[in-house]
Amino acid sequence: MFSKRLFKLPVKLPVKFPFKLLAKPPLALHSERLLLCLPKRQHWASWRNARILSYETLQPVEPLWLEHMHERHNFAGLIKRANVDLKQRRAVRCLIVLPQTQEVIGGLNLSRLEWGAKKAGLLSYWLSSTHHRQGYMREALETMVSYAFDELGLHRLEAEVMASNNASVRLLKNLGFAHEGRSYKSIKIVGKWQDHERYALLNPNES
Repeated sequence: MFSKRLFKLPVKLPVKFPFKLLAKPPLALHSERLLLCLPKRQHWASWRNARILSYETLQPVEPLWLEHMHERHNFAGLIKRANVDLKQRRAVRCLIVLPQTQEVIGGLNLSRLEWGAKKAGLLSYWLSSTHHRQGYMREALETMVSYAFDELGLHRLEAEVMASNNASVRLLKNLGFAHEGRSYKSIKIVGKWQDHERYALLNPNES
């Protein structure tokens, strides 16, 4: 006869992940003046207004700008993409919102998330032209950087900006990002391949 001990169920060991899971929706990151959150239906009108008013500053630095991009049905697609990317640990796509008025003043993405041995992500962002020179973008980036390093446990953050975007270059340098080189003709913007400067910031809490 077989011993009953041979048929004992295996001991269940605790599952350990090599990385921290992203927050489940709804994600909300707070700073002194700002709220970083996933896009919601009630944000559409304010988001569209901020984008349209900023056409002259955003159109020259974004890969694609079409009139219908800012219609309600396309914003619904942005909402779905942001939630799916967060759940699947691919990206954190936030709007920059003034909490008291719920006015959308910009956007900030942490995308191209890589886990395992690399633990890195790419930052991209935009700010309404009516809110320039008030420290909002710096505050938003500081909040996202803290979240990326302290909560997600990332090791490295990268950002790519056009060589002619002096304001963004100064901002990254002031935040401690180091210039690592230039990617020649890396992104097509307004029908022309543009050079981009590469910047990176390492997690200061890691050796």
